[in-house]
Amino acid sequence: MVRLAYGAALLVDPQRCSVALTGTRLDRPGRVTARVLGARQVLQAVVLMRDGRNRVRRASRAVDLLHAGSMLVLAAWSPGRTRTATTDAVVAALFAGPSPSPRGPRPAPPLEHAPAPSPTSSPDLLDLPAPARPRGAGTPRDEDADTGPRARRQRDADRQAAVYEAFTAGSGGSPQQARVALVRALDARALPLPPPAWLDAVAADIAAGNIYVVSGPAMQDVGLQLPPHEPL
Repeated sequence: MVRLAYGAALLVDPQRCSVALTGTRLDRPGRVTARVLGARQVLQAVVLMRDGRNRVRRASRAVDLLHAGSMLVLAAWSPGRTRTATTDAVVAALFAGPSPSPRGPRPAPPLEHAPAPSPTSSPDLLDLPAPARPRGAGTPRDEDADTGPRARRQRDADRQAAVYEAFTAGSGGSPQQARVALVRALDARALPLPPPAWLDAVAADIAAGNIYVVSGPAMQDVGLQLPPHEPL
């Protein structure tokens, strides 16, 4: 938010910012340059707010350090702009410093307990086992023995949502394109990557125009319908 406010101030009134920070007034080229820098700060702040992954933050710090270095060179090369360039270098160095990691996504609300089925009721189609998938690859199991059924169901629902996102993006393409879309969707949900055999099997399904079924309840939780079962 500090970066966004600083960039907006440079865009709106660069003259006032210069007087407040350095005590000097800007000429016309200086005001244009300040507005360009303000636009960059606003854009950089928006990108960081929308995508706070470590690699994005590292790239942002590299941009700030590069800008700080260029301002120090300008301060040494142009004595008339020493104060302005040095101040800008200090601000860029402060933005390049360590910042707290963004908060992770909010946990999904816990699932309500479903009523127990009546002994005389017919089984729901969504409770049937998923059809066999190509290459015989099953859904990867959580290795944490302390994970309860509610957490496993939520994890399966998140994984099914990632599979569906990759299906809509990579259906009809090559298995490699489908695999890239699948890994991107899993990473966007902060899910650990399953074994390579599972990723390859799901990507092969997506490339063939089929959606991989993690489980019947997972399909139900994300609002999807099971594909027809293949005849025995």
